[in-house]
Amino acid sequence: MVARSLCLAIAILLLACAPAADATFKGGNGRVAYDVRSKGIGDDGAATAYRAVATVQPDGRADRFLRECQQSAGKTVDGDCAIEYRTPVWRPDARQLAFDAGKQLALISSTGTGFTLLPAVTSDDSQPAFSPDGRRLAFSGNGGIHVYDLRTRRAKRIIARGADPDWSSAGRIAYERGGSVYTATAAGKKATRVASGKDPGWSASGKSLILARRGGIYTVQAPSRGAGGKGLKRVVRCSRCAGPVLSPNGKLFAYDAPGVTVAQVSNGRKVATLVQDFGGGGESFDGSNPSWARR
Repeated sequence: MVARSLCLAIAILLLACAPAADATFKGGNGRVAYDVRSKGIGDDGAATAYRAVATVQPDGRADRFLRECQQSAGKTVDGDCAIEYRTPVWRPDARQLAFDAGKQLALISSTGTGFTLLPAVTSDDSQPAFSPDGRRLAFSGNGGIHVYDLRTRRAKRIIARGADPDWSSAGRIAYERGGSVYTATAAGKKATRVASGKDPGWSASGKSLILARRGGIYTVQAPSRGAGGKGLKRVVRCSRCAGPVLSPNGKLFAYDAPGVTVAQVSNGRKVATLVQDFGGGGESFDGSNPSWARR
């Protein structure tokens, strides 16, 4: 009963937040993945907790909860509660996602099948990002950036200091270090500072980046020939936003507002709220860390 009540509450919340379809969403934009964490009080008065990896259409329709954990009074009542569910990221072909499962990374198909825990490389593997060919994962661990080859099952540290990597279609890796965003080759060479900020995300072309920094979400040109990024432009003003990702067609971006929000790159106008956070009275719901798939 507790699990059913919690699922019903989440379903009602997401349905209430789903916007009507919008012509803005035409093109190559696929589903948006995100992670969920919530807590509340069950029908029996016991404290409940829920966490999951989910995906949703960019117009707010057809949520899919790929893998989840439901607990009541600290005990598992449904799903897999032995792992965490954080920072899901799409493989370029949109058939699979990787996510932070706690100490290790995990893989799962876009339909929720084929769950696989990868062997731990560091004491806390996190923040995965697929290579353009989908055969490798860049990730954070022990203060640096590592690359794991999914075919050979071998890993290598490529950047000694850095976090939150993202891999461009052109083969470069963007990452955060010391309050600034940098880019480097896939081997970790030729590091170039782009701008102050965090949470870098590449455009589909690999020619520009989106990032969060004080005052909002910004876009910037990718560095070329060793020169830093140019054309830094604020696209939305906000104080607590984070985790921006550009849509495959480059016209939209999703971000934590808090909650998962979609806005236009051209003018920052909000066009959808995919997941609405709430909190109060001992209950909370948090959807965050969006990743956008191609269609």
